[in-house]
Amino acid sequence: MKDTISINSNSYEKKSVGPNCVLIKSLNPQQDDFASEISFGLTRKKKFIPSKYFYDANGSRLFEEICDLDEYYLTKKELEILSAIKSEMPKYFSQHGSVVELGSGSSIKTRHLFESLLENHSHVKYYPIDISDIVQESSERLQDEFTNLHITGIIDQYEAGLQLLKNLDDKKIIVFFGSSFGNFDHIAGLEFLNSIRNCMKKDDLFLLGIDLVKDVRVLEKAYDDSKGVTKNFNLNLLARINAEAGWQF
Repeated sequence: MKDTISINSNSYEKKSVGPNCVLIKSLNPQQDDFASEISFGLTRKKKFIPSKYFYDANGSRLFEEICDLDEYYLTKKELEILSAIKSEMPKYFSQHGSVVELGSGSSIKTRHLFESLLENHSHVKYYPIDISDIVQESSERLQDEFTNLHITGIIDQYEAGLQLLKNLDDKKIIVFFGSSFGNFDHIAGLEFLNSIRNCMKKDDLFLLGIDLVKDVRVLEKAYDDSKGVTKNFNLNLLARINAEAGWQF
């Protein structure tokens, strides 16, 4: 069943996709923002495209393929770190029953948090925020794996999603994995961190994954893989620009 709701002057579609899972999807058209942001970035002296626009449905699927590549070390390393500290997590998170994840994707890494939190809680509330509809697919899979996980998936941009959750009563952990923070320049990075801080209460926690300095050869292999998946990921963005903005790359 679907309902249309209004939150903070924005319109959302709300639907149930399981006994413990609800999806909230933004109905506010972003075509104007999309075209104007792309145009702005490509007309600067130092050209750029906001990385969030990589993640339409096809882009999200391609990124999941990238995460499985031998050359792409980031996902494997974060999983390794989370696994290593798994036994230590409960003593830090014993009072926190809610997890908010930015750019959740398939939520593979967050499973370590769920397992730790469920040692101290009868159930855990999970709020994945992602610009892509992949939130529904991953939420449906998580329901099968964790019967004590109550999911409210939000399909929207990070900042808007965080505003929806600003007044949660539960103590929450906000997580941002994948070293995606490195996609921001200095000013945008500060603005992003401020938007997170403004949505946190006194006892909330923020868990951030950041890559360290690497040999250039390691980076080039990670982002120019031998199978060409990252190439297709980049080309998919150009195809999206053509389809949604009417351009002709």
